Amino acid sequence: MAVADVGVFEVYAGDPWVQGFAFGTEAEPEDISAYTWSCEWRQEAEATAFIELSVDDSDAANGNLTVSATAEQTRAMGRSGVFDVEGSPGPVTRLRGRTSWMQDVTRG
Repeated sequence: MAVADVGVFEVYAGDPWVQGFAFGTEAEPEDISAYTWSCEWRQEAEATAFIELSVDDSDAANGNLTVSATAEQTRAMGRSGVFDVEGSPGPVTRLRGRTSWMQDVTRG
């Protein structure tokens, strides 16, 4: 399986971030429910520190995963970074992407 580069997503400090990903096509979704999915965000791929993002795989039988970060997690990121989504057993990495981190202005 090829690793899909899904591009860059804007993450705003202090706001939750939610992004859905679909595997297969609309006509023929790929059943990815045989895997347990995880996602880590790091400031750079080689970094040892990471933030474990949430992966909702409740619709994996229809080829859908949703990755999310809480408001606290987006604030803790502190800068742009990288992430990937990996399934186990395997492991098998299915997608990778980057985040463009934006500092919030209003902190009320």
